[in-house]
Amino acid sequence: MGVKERKAREKAALRAKIIETANALFLERGYEGTSIRQIAQAIEYSPATIYLYFKDKEDLFQEILDAAFASLQAALENARIIADPLSRLQELCRRYLDFSRKQSNYYDLIFANPASTAKEGEQTYAGRIHQYFIKTIQDCKREGYFLSKSADALATVIWSFIHGQAMLRMDQRLDHLAKIERERLEEESLQTFFAMLRSF
Repeated sequence: MGVKERKAREKAALRAKIIETANALFLERGYEGTSIRQIAQAIEYSPATIYLYFKDKEDLFQEILDAAFASLQAALENARIIADPLSRLQELCRRYLDFSRKQSNYYDLIFANPASTAKEGEQTYAGRIHQYFIKTIQDCKREGYFLSKSADALATVIWSFIHGQAMLRMDQRLDHLAKIERERLEEESLQTFFAMLRSF
């Protein structure tokens, strides 16, 4: 391996280490509770080293958020193979809730952190999720579902419902119930919600 290739590999490894360490600190302490200096101390480098790779803390945080959101997107994209749009919509909701359950820290960073805003000229993460639901509801309307409601309004209603479910769990508002009961209640609530939607 030549000197140039070795240096490139070392730079890539250090960049990955910065991201991994920052990721752990953001998850543990949140955006406001984490500083570049703390990240630098954790990797045993000077803060100046981090600025060689990232413009500022926001730039580093954005990198982590983009990776987390890509994971959610991948889960939602996999539902697109379902031909029936109503079944696809329900599966989107299940996958969204599944992500919020299994990746609760990332969900919190993406949707419940005021620092997770879009760069100028870009659509927010929330806006991109909203579009997933609008597109699927538009497909449902072409099949004769939800003809009395606008796609964007109904998408907002659905997203509000599943985000509310996710936050109830994450904020431990249902911890007075046993885990198996919480899971049953979440699934039954989703089925009840969709039974109501079919009446539109």
